[in-house]
Amino acid sequence: MMWFTLIVSALFVCGAISIAIKKPDQLPSALAAGAFFAGCALVAFVEILKSRQRLRTLNRTLTVEIVGQITIEASYWRSDLLGAGLMVVGVVGVWGGAQINPAFPWVSGLMAAAGVAGMVFPRLSTAQPIAIGFEPGGLKVRHKGYRYTISWDKMTVWVWSVNNVEFISIDAASPARVALSAVAESPQDQPRIVAKLEQRFRRTQQNNGGILTINPMRFDVNPLHLAEALQRCIEDPQARDQMRPLVEATQSQR
Repeated sequence: MMWFTLIVSALFVCGAISIAIKKPDQLPSALAAGAFFAGCALVAFVEILKSRQRLRTLNRTLTVEIVGQITIEASYWRSDLLGAGLMVVGVVGVWGGAQINPAFPWVSGLMAAAGVAGMVFPRLSTAQPIAIGFEPGGLKVRHKGYRYTISWDKMTVWVWSVNNVEFISIDAASPARVALSAVAESPQDQPRIVAKLEQRFRRTQQNNGGILTINPMRFDVNPLHLAEALQRCIEDPQARDQMRPLVEATQSQR
């Protein structure tokens, strides 16, 4: 289906370029249509690459070095790229879409606004972690304004997917203890952070079965490799004690 979308979108882009060259008076509408279908082609191309990467990962024996004493920071380049693409397509549509349909500029404006939101909201969110780290005592999770640790003891991990995008859910034997381990950047916010985490953990347990859901793509790591490393720390106490500063070469696994 994605290949079909890519081919059809590419044909429409070629058609828009042809119109822009042969009929300069229709340049705004041609660019607006071309930008829209170029965006569709880009989304289809990215989905194809992700599917191929997933198949290569599933067919490869997992050999994972546990990342110890190193913080894995969140990466925003994917959301920035998608948001910038939507914003450019939307702006072009606002500029030249009126000649196609009076409603086209309004739809394009919403698309541009969605692109801006996609670049801004991930950085403002306090619900999603901005860094994770493997430590002998547990998985250290850092959010905007606070951090906490999930102990390896009785931690459970599982992988699930939506539209070929893998997520990792993590549950703990005592969510209340995890909440109490939180350390706020501002001491006066400590009681509020603990209470907020207790409420969030209860809610996410009801919805997803775990206290935390991680999108590995947000950290630019392979989801199956991350899940394997987590599972190894849970099952093997020696793996926790032998943690050392190692950087997993995920770039070569793509």
